[in-house]
Amino acid sequence: MPLTGNFFDDAQMYIYDADPDRKAQMDRSTPFEDHVIVAAVGGVDGEADFHVNYDSFTSSLKKPNPVHAGIFYQDTECDYLLGDVLKPLKTIKVSTMTLGRLAKENSFQVDDPSLDVQGVEFELLTGVSDALFRDMVGIMCETSLFQFYERQKLFDEIVAPLLFLRDPQHVIKHARRPFLSLLKLAFISMCYGNVAYALHCLEEAYKNPDGKVLAAKEKISYDSFLDDMYRLYRAEDHIYPPRFSHLLSAEESLARFKVDTVVNPDKEAARRAYFSECDQEKFFRMARSLLDPRPTEFEELLEKHGFKQLTNRVRERRVASIRQTLTALIMQVVKG
Repeated sequence: MPLTGNFFDDAQMYIYDADPDRKAQMDRSTPFEDHVIVAAVGGVDGEADFHVNYDSFTSSLKKPNPVHAGIFYQDTECDYLLGDVLKPLKTIKVSTMTLGRLAKENSFQVDDPSLDVQGVEFELLTGVSDALFRDMVGIMCETSLFQFYERQKLFDEIVAPLLFLRDPQHVIKHARRPFLSLLKLAFISMCYGNVAYALHCLEEAYKNPDGKVLAAKEKISYDSFLDDMYRLYRAEDHIYPPRFSHLLSAEESLARFKVDTVVNPDKEAARRAYFSECDQEKFFRMARSLLDPRPTEFEELLEKHGFKQLTNRVRERRVASIRQTLTALIMQVVKG
């Protein structure tokens, strides 16, 4: 999970691998001082063979599929040939367990699993109980278009039952503590750079806030961050780009497909349509501030909490979006 250092204390990470020889490496490489577990997680509780491959990052509960041994890509130092890297060096007997059992034995709640389990994604997900699945707010899952492992389920079979980020309405209806789950979903959305979705989650969350969670804001810094972010968002006036129907009438849209017809949209009509729904005085006031390359309070808050790349992306999109809107409405941007 791309979590900034500011929030390491707010999140509990549970990292697992089936190969006991990998534990020391995981302990060294994880930036989180949390929980490294030796466990083979799959779809059922039982026994299985775990195939340790030439490149141990490709090791799996499934055997490699020889059909695709010739597929390769050029790595920074070599040709990464599947026939080489997927070659099993040894096979070890492991006890497999479901994700639910792993969570129960280690006393944690599964909010946002990140699955890179080398071909066993489908089995792991279908082995998740309804009770465990109910409180998940998102899933990050590696999928494949080729069957690199024997009997590996492919993209279409995995994506069909998989919900990547919960719909806030689903959280409200099914989560045990909807407000807390919506906050987690908003924070995870921010970590993955989806600001609009995070704000949507917060809008739904604050319709029915949980007093106990609000009281804990001083202890959970991401809670305070989300609260500040939502407050700044609500304090701002908002304007939106024109819609397609603002820029083209129905007749102009259909005329684009007629042979030997050149469509010259009526820009004055487009401006009238747009400003019939957007206050013109507010638009020009907001346009000037949106064109300002200096960071807004909202962007300063993001940067303060370690979202540096996201801050730059938000600022660039803000300026680009208002310029596109002005261009679409045939308005010139003049410095000063």
